[in-house]
Amino acid sequence: RRVGIAIARREATLIGHERGKSAISVSLRQRRATGQSAAQCIEALLSQLPPDWQQCDLSIALSSGDLSCTDCFEVKYRSAGAVAAIAGSLAESRCAGENAEDLAIDFSINATTKDSSTIEMLAIPHTTLDSIRAAVARAAPKCSLRLVSSIPSLLARMIEADGIHAFSFD
Repeated sequence: RRVGIAIARREATLIGHERGKSAISVSLRQRRATGQSAAQCIEALLSQLPPDWQQCDLSIALSSGDLSCTDCFEVKYRSAGAVAAIAGSLAESRCAGENAEDLAIDFSINATTKDSSTIEMLAIPHTTLDSIRAAVARAAPKCSLRLVSSIPSLLARMIEADGIHAFSFD
């Protein structure tokens, strides 16, 4: 079983899907109160999961406002090792007022040319990531947190993977 949670600025949605089935099995929505943290939304949604859904693979997509930064840009490096070596400084330069040591940083290389790579980077404060992990552990301890990403990033990957385009101007 797979569960996905999308935390937007004003609303949070949980979708549950069983492998091998075409329909969504569980769907929950709730308003996100002003000042409510992403972890609080996640915990509230997970606490509503039916008991037989308490063991699942969990993916979470956060709004850009819940992250220190999420960005896509070109760098002159081509290997994952070279990009990893500079990821902290890249994140720090894009996350106003944040220190690289305080951030959990991840990146993916989306495209590589002869001279450079296009990378996508996500940075989240360790304290925020820790509070999300704690919320999952409290509300659904048998769920396995597999992914924390941004809503724009996941939508872009889904559209790209399926060859679907939002607008077609043929």
